[in-house]
Amino acid sequence: MVEEVIAFVLAGLVMAWAFRSAAFAFSGGDRSGLHEVAPPPEEAAMPTAEEIEARYQRHHRVHQAVISLASLGVAAALVALLIGALVA
Repeated sequence: MVEEVIAFVLAGLVMAWAFRSAAFAFSGGDRSGLHEVAPPPEEAAMPTAEEIEARYQRHHRVHQAVISLASLGVAAALVALLIGALVA
């Protein structure tokens, strides 16, 4: 019984940590790690402010959708853990 409670608590902590990490990774902020790896080629024209804003909005919507899906996945996993704990 004690082993099951310990396993349940540890699994919940791991899932909370994974969700927090995913939220940082997909947030698009300074801590997201989505920075540019290499500079653009010389022949690439500089994008206008409107293009940059449109790209930012597009990425922001995608990141919000991914974070929402990740949170639903974590919530489903926690529900599965609760059901498994109640059944066991």
